[in-house]
Amino acid sequence: MHVITLVDRVALEIEERIFSGQFPIGSHLPTGKALANEFGVSNAVVREAIARIQSQGMVETRQGSRTLVKSKTTGNGFSLPVYDQHEARNFSDAYELRRDLEVAAASHAALRRTDDDLITLEDCLRQMHGAKNGEANGTDADIRFHLAIAAATKNTHYVNLVQYLNLHLNLRNYISTAWKNSARHLNMPEAAHQEHVDIYQAIKEKNQEKAGLAMMTHINNAARRLALPLREQE
Repeated sequence: MHVITLVDRVALEIEERIFSGQFPIGSHLPTGKALANEFGVSNAVVREAIARIQSQGMVETRQGSRTLVKSKTTGNGFSLPVYDQHEARNFSDAYELRRDLEVAAASHAALRRTDDDLITLEDCLRQMHGAKNGEANGTDADIRFHLAIAAATKNTHYVNLVQYLNLHLNLRNYISTAWKNSARHLNMPEAAHQEHVDIYQAIKEKNQEKAGLAMMTHINNAARRLALPLREQE
C-alpha cells in the first residue's frame, strides 16, 4: 500500500521545477529552510524529499554547501527523451501512454481501494469544487486526485510512473492554465469537475469497467479542452 505523503508532494514539486527550468541545471536549490517555509512543511520533510531526488541523480548535495541541480531527468531506470513542444507526434505518444496508464490505474483502484482512499479522493473533489466556483485554483487538488488513484492501486509503480509522466509532460502548467481560464468558457469548469466525480463514483462502486471508461473520457476531453495533440484511438 502506498499513501501519498508530504515527502512525495514536495519531491514532485521540486522535480517539476527542475524539469521546467525554474531551477536550472548548474544552479543551487533554495535553502532547506526556505523550501520548508514555502511548502509549509518541516525541515525534515524537505531533507527527505531532496534525498530522494538525489538518489535519482537529479541533484547533488555536498557537506557544507547548497544542493546543486545536475539533471532535468532521473538517471536511473526507464526514461523518456525530453519532448520538444514543437514535436507534436512525440508529445502525442507520451500523452497516449499517460492515458493508458491512468485508465489501467483507475480500473485497479476500483478493485483495491480502501475507505481511506475514498476519503482522500473526496477531499480532492471538495477542493476542485471550490476552484470550479472561482474560490481557488484547483491545480494541486487535480494532481493529487490522480496520484491518489494511482496510490489506490496498491502498486507503487503506478504512483512512480504517474508522477514521472506528469513531470515529463509538464502537466502542472497545462492543468494550472486550464483552471485559471476555465471560468471564461461556459460550462467548462462544471464539465471537468463532473468528469472527476464520475471517476470517483465508479471507484467507490468498485466498478472496474466504469472506472476505466470514466478515466478514458476525462483524459480525452482534457486533451481536447487544452488543444493537446492527442491521437485518437484506432
